[in-house]
Amino acid sequence: MQTIRRAASDEIRVIQRLREEVWNKAGTDASLMASLVADGHDGHAEHWVVEEGGMIVAAGRVCAHDRIEDCPIASALSLVGQQLVPPIGMVLREVVLPSSRRRGLAAMLEQRLVESARAQACRTAVSVIGTSRLRNCIERGWLEVGPADLSAWSALAGQRRHVIARFFAE
Repeated sequence: MQTIRRAASDEIRVIQRLREEVWNKAGTDASLMASLVADGHDGHAEHWVVEEGGMIVAAGRVCAHDRIEDCPIASALSLVGQQLVPPIGMVLREVVLPSSRRRGLAAMLEQRLVESARAQACRTAVSVIGTSRLRNCIERGWLEVGPADLSAWSALAGQRRHVIARFFAE
């Protein structure tokens, strides 16, 4: 049985180790790993986890920002920023253990993160995703806003990422 819940502050290190494990298995470029596993937003973000059998098998976070330039990976939003309505809830760092995939956990976690952004009075929930996830996200109500600007990350040269958003009425 799965339980989705808000993570306790003392679980952030566990979540960071989960990120590292999942992204290492996925072959993430080592030069990006430190900034992906932990960043300055972990301390103020709201973290959510999916637990099975007492073990965290999936995690993600949302953090609210009044200004685009204060968002995590703000430079990736530079091509589409004018379309995003603050406050912005950045839905990022979603990971699922490979052994727990294909059971809807990512969608369940994503929905909770979007609900959290809305509960924090955000007008827009935003995420940056790879092409492989785009179709599923659109089917779940996200809109593709445009391409992510990856020019700040040479390790991602040649890769394509998409900025997606969910807009909320006041």
